[in-house]
Parts: sequence; C-alpha cells; structure tokens
Amino acid sequence: MTEPTRVFAYCDVVENNLNPTANMNTNANAKDESVLDHVQVHVKDLRPSLTFYRAILDALELGHTLRVDKNYFSANEFMVDANPQAKACPIHVAFSAPSEEAVRRFHLAGLEAGGKDNGPPGIRQLHDPNYYAAYLHDPDGNNVEAVFHRPPRNSNGHPPPRADD
Repeated sequence: MTEPTRVFAYCDVVENNLNPTANMNTNANAKDESVLDHVQVHVKDLRPSLTFYRAILDALELGHTLRVDKNYFSANEFMVDANPQAKACPIHVAFSAPSEEAVRRFHLAGLEAGGKDNGPPGIRQLHDPNYYAAYLHDPDGNNVEAVFHRPPRNSNGHPPPRADD
C-alpha cells in the first residue's frame, strides 16, 4: 500500500518546522499531473467566504466551476464548508490564472469582496523569474494566491526557439 499524498497546512509548517516548498517544481515545462484529489477548507461563516471566492473565481474565469449547496460550496477540487467549531488553522492555496491580467483582476476582486492584501500582483523572483502572482487573505485568514506562469524568455526578451525549429 502506498503512502497517501501529504497536504501541508499552515499549522503543520509552524508547529513542526516543516518546509513544504523545499522540493517544489516550478518548471513551466513539467508534465501537468494533478497530485491532489481535493482540498477542503473549513470556515466559520460560509456567507462571506462564498462572496469572496465567487468574486475571485469569476476574476480568474473559473466562476463556471462554482457549485453551491446549503452547507458548502466547491469549485472542482476546491471545497469550502462551514464549521464554527473548527480550530483556526489557515492554509495557503494557489489558483492557476490564465494571464497576468487575470491575476490583477483576482487581486482587485478579492479586495472588493472583503479579502485583505497579502502581496500585490507582480513577479516573485523567489519562486521563478516567470512566476507572476498576487496574494490575499480570505475572511478566515487563509492565504489565497493566483499565479500565472509566464512563458520562459531568453536574454533578448523573446521566447527561446522550440526544439523542432
């Protein structure tokens, strides 16, 4: 039997001094394979969270994936439910953006929907020179990111030649 994939939550990182990004693959050419089945976030009050996530998903052109039920909502593999007794344990979740403009829309829409700024849109050299992202805290303090992976560029600012050219 294989070990299940470990999803690191903020509490794991702080309490156990773990580094979940130590082996992070930021290679834009890596094969696109999902390693997660779903991510579930518990929030104290569903209503402000739904307002926030609806706004950012619309900004990222993902609003069509939103499904709302009485006790939870989801967008594909991302699920949010209300649990007023849940221990506060903020997580970091990153949504893929189709463009830099979508990252900027995400940031603005999230602020307008009650999110708190945690990093304006821009290049994140720490990750990769082509990593364009913005960060917000949702109404429960979760660190929510939108990221667009720019195509690689050569020293002249142009895309490198393809192997079949």
